[in-house]
Amino acid sequence: MCGIAGILGGAPRREDLEAMVAELRHRGPDGEGIHLGPDIGLGNTRLAIVEPGPAGSQPMQTPDGRYCLVYNGELYNHLDFRPELEREGVRFRGRSDTETLLWLLARRGAAVLPHLNGIFAFLFHDATEGTVLAARDHLGVKPFYYAAGRDGRLLVASEIKALFATGDVSPRLNRDDLLELFLFHFIAGERTAFAGVAELLPGHCLHWKGGAWRTAEYWNPVTAARNGNGRGEPERLRELAASAVQRQLMADVPVGIMSSGGLDSGIVTAFAANGSGGRRGFCFRDPANTYDEWEAARTLSAGFGVEVEEVRIESREIPGMLERATRHYDEPLARPHHLAALAVARAARQAGLKVLLAGEGGDEVFGGYARYAEFARAMQASGDFSPLVWAHNRVAQPRVARFLRQDRLANPFRERCAAETEGLDLVNRQLVADQRTFLQHFLQRSDRMGMAESVEIRVPLLDVPLVEYVNGLPGDTKVCGAQTKRCLKGALDGVLPPGALERPKQPFEMPMAPLLREGPVAAYTDDLLLDRPRCGEILDLAGIAGLVRDFRAGQEDLWKVLWLVLAVEVWMREFRVAI
Repeated sequence: MCGIAGILGGAPRREDLEAMVAELRHRGPDGEGIHLGPDIGLGNTRLAIVEPGPAGSQPMQTPDGRYCLVYNGELYNHLDFRPELEREGVRFRGRSDTETLLWLLARRGAAVLPHLNGIFAFLFHDATEGTVLAARDHLGVKPFYYAAGRDGRLLVASEIKALFATGDVSPRLNRDDLLELFLFHFIAGERTAFAGVAELLPGHCLHWKGGAWRTAEYWNPVTAARNGNGRGEPERLRELAASAVQRQLMADVPVGIMSSGGLDSGIVTAFAANGSGGRRGFCFRDPANTYDEWEAARTLSAGFGVEVEEVRIESREIPGMLERATRHYDEPLARPHHLAALAVARAARQAGLKVLLAGEGGDEVFGGYARYAEFARAMQASGDFSPLVWAHNRVAQPRVARFLRQDRLANPFRERCAAETEGLDLVNRQLVADQRTFLQHFLQRSDRMGMAESVEIRVPLLDVPLVEYVNGLPGDTKVCGAQTKRCLKGALDGVLPPGALERPKQPFEMPMAPLLREGPVAAYTDDLLLDRPRCGEILDLAGIAGLVRDFRAGQEDLWKVLWLVLAVEVWMREFRVAI
């Protein structure tokens, strides 16, 4: 929906806010604004989706000027709060969820956060108390970054690049977590690839006053997993899923669908179409022709009156797309399927859409990976719970050791998440740990690649009531033996065709081995990595050259490592990262 930026403390200057806002303009091309107080500066760029007129503009203040809000996202249950606020004397000027949130925070403060259902990150200033309340949504769909600036001030923004705009913070490498980046393809938790730049965790808020700040948790997916008492009744689950999708159609602009032939995309398609037809879907087709869901997507969607447009990229486009996507992603683009998401968002924008619905999160909530059962059996037999930490290790450490001399993870976040799940059954322990780690990587991709094209990507399967209900179900209702997503498939019997329910899972990938071997992508890789690469300052040059040589000699399973080295090189060049 928007981009937000803030300077808290230190007599912020308008030109600094303007520089930060300029870095976020792609997130909100429909309008922008700045609010300056004695020690607070707030900025916003707006993608107008709900109440597109002036009544939804930001920064938004209460009539007396005491409270001010900048907000990124959508509050799907905002109309539920309006009758009570009106009884308390609130007179609304328009229909926007921004205005509802402004008054909720003015009247309820941080106590309302667990009751919100939406995707959001915001900054809320109380001029009388001299405080700022910031928060990020329950599951981390919308981003929020912060860093300490000069003279004790705190810089905050929707994207990391905006933090660099004032000159307070410079792009420096976080060397401590390089090994985690190479092994897992993302850094979990608060840390980022930049030293000194932190991410506010999902389900957390930040309190600021007088130059001091602290963070606090208001929601955790493990709580619902401990407190649930359902059994996955099909009618209840079907009702929750349908309501989630219908809620997230909230918009004053057309809404499209990221289509595939899979179960999660099928749920979104079925309940979004709801017999009305006329919606448009977009399906990516791999340029190497090794991954293709086009026919399955078209067949499934046609049954609900949704016309699907195929989205392709040519191999010659990939180098330029990688550089552009890296600039928007802010961190190394560890997996090439980010380019697929960027291409789909571009196609949607060219078709005149501002909103897409995606099936993201279904696997981590309902149990879509076969490894959940495999690891549960292994942990039960051995008493070794390390898979809770290492399940997403995508690259063997000896392959990384050839060019990176680190032998341990410095970041304790994965271990902390695993420990918090103690007492749950072994399937639910994995699901909750994934929601706090693995899922974040995908949500970051969806947000950045969508916003690069000024398209908001919504994720109905992460609707808060739906997640809380499913998290509270016993693990064997979700995964048992070879059966994955058991309760979901039961709930969708009769909603989706049998072929969609029985279709084997096909992970969303974009295999690059053929393109890294020869052609324009291979030539681009050689140009960057074999002639004085920037990443040679942190990685062993002989190891990089050997990696390229061995891959080209036939060790094709090295392509993921090679791609990540290339991604790090592009990132260091794009951001002029200091060592």
